[in-house]
Amino acid sequence: MLNAIKKVPAGTFLVPMLISSILYTFWPNLFQVGGLTEHIFGG
Repeated sequence: MLNAIKKVPAGTFLVPMLISSILYTFWPNLFQVGGLTEHIFGG
């Protein structure tokens, strides 16, 4: 899988960003677990 990511220009930056944007589009509350995590990363 890392070889496929390396074929994309700036793949180590763009591929995780695209994956996280797709996840956030369909499940915006996925990372709001609660407690300390929500206060640190929540908005």
